[in-house]
Amino acid sequence: MKKFILLFVTLTFVIGASAQNFGIRAGADFATAKAKFEGYNLSENETGFYIGAFTTLKVSESFKIRPEVNYISIKDLDQIQVPILGN
Repeated sequence: MKKFILLFVTLTFVIGASAQNFGIRAGADFATAKAKFEGYNLSENETGFYIGAFTTLKVSESFKIRPEVNYISIKDLDQIQVPILGN
């Protein structure tokens, strides 16, 4: 999995260098965890942050994709998110 993420990040930045759009994003992340069991309710709110990079790649005249790589940190949970959005 680590090799896939490294390959994706490398390709994103290499291809992104010749792409029309490239950017970096960062911000706050507000998470809520809720659980409901027999007679027991649990709800917790946590605040964290995210930082990431994106690029827009033109596939055809009417279709573009936007791959992103985001690092998200909330309390004890760190994760890497790799969405690929179509437009």
